[in-house]
Amino acid sequence: MCIYPNLNIIDAAFTISFDGFQHNCRASRVLNEERLNTKVGSIDLTVIEPLEKIGLKVNDENAGISADIIFEGIFKMMQEPKMIMYNGPRLVMDTFRGVQHGKWKGEINLKGKIFNLQGLDIIGVRDRSWGVRPVGLADSQPVVPFEVPQFYWLWCPMQFKDSAVQIHFVDDENGRLINGNSVIQSKNKNDDEFLINLRKKVKYQSNSRRVKELFIFAEKDNGNEVEIKMTPKSKNFMCGIGYMHPEWGHGHYKGENETFYDLYDLSDDPHHPPFLHIQSFCNVTFKNDGNSHDGFGVLEELIIGPHKPSGFKDLFDKAGLSADWKTWPEMFMTLDKLKKSLPGNISPFVFAYGATEQTPAIWLSAYDGYLLKKDGRYGIEENKMINALEITKKSMSYAPKNALALSIGEANQVFLNGNAAVLMGWPSFIRAAADDSNKSKVVGKWALGSLPGPGMTWLSAWSLGIAKTSKNPDASWEFIKSYINKNNGTKFMSKYGIGSPFTSTYLSSSAKAKHGHDYPQHVKNLASVKNAPWAFSAFLDIYGRGTGDFLLGKNTAKETVKNWESQLGRKRPSAGMQEAAKLSGLMER
Repeated sequence: MCIYPNLNIIDAAFTISFDGFQHNCRASRVLNEERLNTKVGSIDLTVIEPLEKIGLKVNDENAGISADIIFEGIFKMMQEPKMIMYNGPRLVMDTFRGVQHGKWKGEINLKGKIFNLQGLDIIGVRDRSWGVRPVGLADSQPVVPFEVPQFYWLWCPMQFKDSAVQIHFVDDENGRLINGNSVIQSKNKNDDEFLINLRKKVKYQSNSRRVKELFIFAEKDNGNEVEIKMTPKSKNFMCGIGYMHPEWGHGHYKGENETFYDLYDLSDDPHHPPFLHIQSFCNVTFKNDGNSHDGFGVLEELIIGPHKPSGFKDLFDKAGLSADWKTWPEMFMTLDKLKKSLPGNISPFVFAYGATEQTPAIWLSAYDGYLLKKDGRYGIEENKMINALEITKKSMSYAPKNALALSIGEANQVFLNGNAAVLMGWPSFIRAAADDSNKSKVVGKWALGSLPGPGMTWLSAWSLGIAKTSKNPDASWEFIKSYINKNNGTKFMSKYGIGSPFTSTYLSSSAKAKHGHDYPQHVKNLASVKNAPWAFSAFLDIYGRGTGDFLLGKNTAKETVKNWESQLGRKRPSAGMQEAAKLSGLMER
């Protein structure tokens, strides 16, 4: 329950998670400047005994949920340190919080399922905060200049047989603790025991900002170290009680007296803003003074924006997100997660589908069949190619709506603007721009990966030549020699990101200094390149336009393959191309 005197609003929520679903009962009304009336719609909170007993009644007939429960304190209320936060020059938080560990009793009815808490050891915790908080409507004028929001919050109440522990962390983007608390309460002692030198080690779930394991370390006054391990088992979305909810957020005016019920499927785990804030029920192990205690706790986490120790660089990027996928199905799994979590203006994937000569690049990486038959003629394996084409079409489901119209430059720009998570394209076309703050919004936030398999990496070759009609062939030849020598190869690679034909370039200290974050992967990719047995004109006429027609829906994958086979049968590559294909494993065995 929340009271906002300055907004003249009171709101409340009751959530219960059971059998894979979170049920949320919400209520809001006008406060009418009366703070002591704490009944809001179907939710009624009563102070039975100050700082000792709190009664909560819920009767939401539309939702089929009712409750009559009492929280009784076991330990005294503890006060956390005051927390003050600014957004630039603007004060956004100036709060105190009191926390009390205790137990619940009473009865809850969830759509006919009765939970009787009488006589059971149902532990719990309550908190009471007051002060300035960012609630209600957003400020009409944002703070300038814009900075990526950052908030790292871990709040950890825990209970054991004879003690309770309260710990929380608020970190800045570099991982420095800017607000924290660590207290041990004992049933046998009146005084709280405050800990010092508070630190943590966090393991995140793969491709997630969710905590998998939390290890907490601190010291007592006597120098003994305390160690805690928290292992989340189940989660509850805090937007169910108003935090960051776009419509039923804290302090939002909903009318004179309104109620609302909704339901979350807990098997889903979105990573967009309303669902970043969660509480998880945890198993806890507490090592103190040489003894180990097992108990239970809650881990509340809200992690937004950069946090250097965790590897988070942007607003909603994930821990463990990697481009080290081996196959397209593996990549699609990552893109699926991105699609669920990214804001609507950011696509998981972008590619120059509108450039005819580019469109075969995807199926080349997905196709693991031959390109030449044993007799040296062109040929393809039908089923494998059909599958590769279907993968190509599926990739478009993760791309912007105008994907079929995108040129190479336009696809690159989508990525440079921060509007796509993954770009499939030519490294030399984007490397220099991506590291230029005048052209890129992803400076320092990108990395080079490998194409998924099981097919081949597409490597193009750029050529320099002298026209027969050149008036200055000797000068042209001198230019070519200067352009392709080792020193200039390294210089152009270092300064402009232009690919070099010299291995020494990739060992150059100057090149590594500017492009060290992507060079190792680039060299690795070069080592896996295969020689496709195509002249560019034949490739473009047959494969390029054929793939484009398929993506436009003019032909099915099977029809496309049949068309290719009929055209390929009339062509025969040179002996050199045959030998190159054989060496690259692209000839029928």
